[in-house]
Amino acid sequence: MVDNNKILDINALLNNEVREVSFNVEIDLCADGVAFTRPATMNGKAVNMASYIEFTSSIDYFYSTACSRCLKQLQRNLHLELKFPVAVSLENDDEADEYIIPQNGKINLQEICEENFILNLPIRELCSEDCKGLCPRCGADLNVSGCSCPKKDVDIRLQGLADFFKD
Repeated sequence: MVDNNKILDINALLNNEVREVSFNVEIDLCADGVAFTRPATMNGKAVNMASYIEFTSSIDYFYSTACSRCLKQLQRNLHLELKFPVAVSLENDDEADEYIIPQNGKINLQEICEENFILNLPIRELCSEDCKGLCPRCGADLNVSGCSCPKKDVDIRLQGLADFFKD
């Protein structure tokens, strides 16, 4: 039911010829700032429940990215569970994000996989919660060792506050 372009054909489901259409595919992805270490695995089904069609899917992503503070390379996995109602058409396009709308009875699994990865990607990746990052002056990794940079210059507009917090 899934072709080489990762298109799921649910016409048999829409015509009440079958009750369920299952799929299990690997999808090659591409995203800015992220290197995928292997294809995403996506499996799930579309089920016709008395004129209500529900699309459910489980997606596992495997990618490499850099720590937002120290730039150390990280290997990450992201697992998503998706559940969407399927609508043949909508009167109000404002709700289109809440539904899967098949085009000519076909659902593009590649688009669903890419879109949900981008929407669920963490804002920043950290190697650890207590990552100290890089020195803004010399670029030394503060997790490995301290740097020999002189004490930070205090903005003259904030000098009074620096004296206030000495104790």
